[in-house]
Amino acid sequence: MSSTTKTRVRRALRTIVIIAIGMTVVFSLNGAARKPKKDKASWFNASRGMLMFPLASDTFPQTSDELAASLIEGWKRTPLLLPPDSQPVTAVGAPPVMAALTINLSNASIDPKRKTVSPARNAKVEGTMRVGRLELHGDAIRINQSFINLGMTADEARLDLRRDKAGKPQLALVEAKSGQMTFSATQRDIEDLMLAGAKQGAGRMGLSVQSLRLNFVAENDRTLQVKMRLGTKFTFVGAGLNFTARVAIDDDMNARLTDLSCSGDDVLGPLIINFIRPALKKVNNSQRPIMSFPGSEMRLHDVRFAVDDALHVKATFGRGERVAQMK
Repeated sequence: MSSTTKTRVRRALRTIVIIAIGMTVVFSLNGAARKPKKDKASWFNASRGMLMFPLASDTFPQTSDELAASLIEGWKRTPLLLPPDSQPVTAVGAPPVMAALTINLSNASIDPKRKTVSPARNAKVEGTMRVGRLELHGDAIRINQSFINLGMTADEARLDLRRDKAGKPQLALVEAKSGQMTFSATQRDIEDLMLAGAKQGAGRMGLSVQSLRLNFVAENDRTLQVKMRLGTKFTFVGAGLNFTARVAIDDDMNARLTDLSCSGDDVLGPLIINFIRPALKKVNNSQRPIMSFPGSEMRLHDVRFAVDDALHVKATFGRGERVAQMK
């Protein structure tokens, strides 16, 4: 085997390992494939998700109309694409104190090729807005050919005006008396979404991902089993890979990843698993806090899973210690 071919094989195997680890925590869909750098780092950073709202204007909006216009223009520099002629922002009152703010992103789409600029670390707070009731609705948000559903509510919310790493303004939800986040997507949509990402990444390494199948089983509303079959080809030779994982959440809102396993079939599968298993072993039995928030005032209170024809995740958060469990 030539040195060039060996290099391509190593790169392809490395790609499979990355995909494999990502699948084991597929329930989150937001970057958990990356192993946190610090032992106490959370699996997921809410600062990069639905708790951040980009603004276009450098000055703090003074009216509800200015706020709506700034948000709509601010989303244009993100992967989010709003439906034509949509009016996604409804406000009661005016900054800096508002009775209600509702953001409706339903039927929007996300372009995965466009990058999101991360929040700047230790960014200076340039203004504060308080909202009695903050709501975000995101039904049927399209990513490639898949659809996901997102939702968020927050009562007695505080949003700080900060800057991202590019120096652009954004509102960050840093405090709320109580709040809830929801996510749902059909198994087929999750499969298609992750298959598209796998094909894009693996194609650059000379690896062809042919198929991806997932199966979710909720042992209870805090424990989720994930099974995945990945069908691949490398230079016309097949490699079937089967993965299993178990995610369990404790009362302290830590997620433990256990029972990671991998088996292979077809021609290359039994060979490839020898490269994958050491990487899975490093992640197996790892435990970390589930989520970190933009501000130190908020805590994750509860997380629950449910599985029917779709995967459902519901989380509650807010100030202070953990509150009563969700019904």
